[in-house]
Amino acid sequence: MMKPLSHSQLNLLSQITALALPVPPENVPCLTVANMVNFHADRVKYLDGDAAMSPKEWQESLSRIQQDDQLMDLHILASIDRPYNGLHSLCFSDKSRERGILTFRGTVSLGGWIDNYRGGFVADTPQQASALAFKHRMDRTYHFKTYDLAGHSKGGNCAQYITILEGNTIDRCLTFNAPGFSAEFLEKYNDGINAYQHKITAYEGAYDMVNVLLNSVAGERIMVDKGSIDPNQNHKPNRFLDARGQIRRRRKRNPILVAMQNATIGLTFAAKDAKAHVQEMNQKRKKKKKTGTHS
Repeated sequence: MMKPLSHSQLNLLSQITALALPVPPENVPCLTVANMVNFHADRVKYLDGDAAMSPKEWQESLSRIQQDDQLMDLHILASIDRPYNGLHSLCFSDKSRERGILTFRGTVSLGGWIDNYRGGFVADTPQQASALAFKHRMDRTYHFKTYDLAGHSKGGNCAQYITILEGNTIDRCLTFNAPGFSAEFLEKYNDGINAYQHKITAYEGAYDMVNVLLNSVAGERIMVDKGSIDPNQNHKPNRFLDARGQIRRRRKRNPILVAMQNATIGLTFAAKDAKAHVQEMNQKRKKKKKTGTHS
């Protein structure tokens, strides 16, 4: 079995998930990380805005991958892109095909933003369901013994979602500035959360405004000093790595953002209670109407 990747290596894979594939989807199984990284390294000046990273930042990340033989030798076996709900994911593995690595991109499309909104009020969103279906397709196609999952922003939320639902097949889940889940999710998947949250490590920028949204299910939340108090700089996936390419040092979360997180958590439970109240009132009306019809 392939040697498990380090946390910084999984961060780099989650970064390149934001980049366009250099070949048509049907040719993806013939693609290596080296093919993809070298393609974009030759055109790095055009990578402005992908994952909110500048061409200079992309040059640094691509160069780090080019110096890492283990990453460069990985194969990209499959991809999925669903603009209508925002899902974009890649599946990596080495020649042994024993460990699958699924990485998930953050929000780009309008469909993704709509899915983000839904995530605060329902247990399962269309993007999360599509992510799980992609994992099931990889199960059927490659029969991996285990998986590592990683993702940035909403992509990290999808990775955590799969881990809670199917944690018996997941070795590790690493996420970077991932938002949390609704109160409905906590209720519906309470058993899965208790059983598998220890497999989830959530890296979170101390001044990021996304990772404080909703209810976290991560077994370990690591606050990282990303070298800036600018929320835009704190959200970028590459900013988790220092000049040596390692995860940056820890620091405490901004107190204002702690208060923001508590507020969004309260909102999810208030929304859940309001929804339950409306459903109860509707049931009473239906029952009353039915009783009146038979009288």
